[in-house]
Amino acid sequence: NGPIYDLEAVLPGMTARGLYCHSLDDEQCAVEDVELMASLWPGAQLALTDGLGHRLIAQDAAMIERVVGFVN
Repeated sequence: NGPIYDLEAVLPGMTARGLYCHSLDDEQCAVEDVELMASLWPGAQLALTDGLGHRLIAQDAAMIERVVGFVN
């Protein structure tokens, strides 16, 4: 096991921009957890979609476009 991080303590101090991409039907991560993390990270954005589960979100053309736009 690796180190355990207290994200609720660390995220408010983040200075980089962040983008959370999440599908509402993700069977691995609850949307409430992602919403909390995004709300705690100053400047973070939350991109929500549905129907892509935990893995297909990384292959979705619209989500890839969103990530590319965020990075640019």
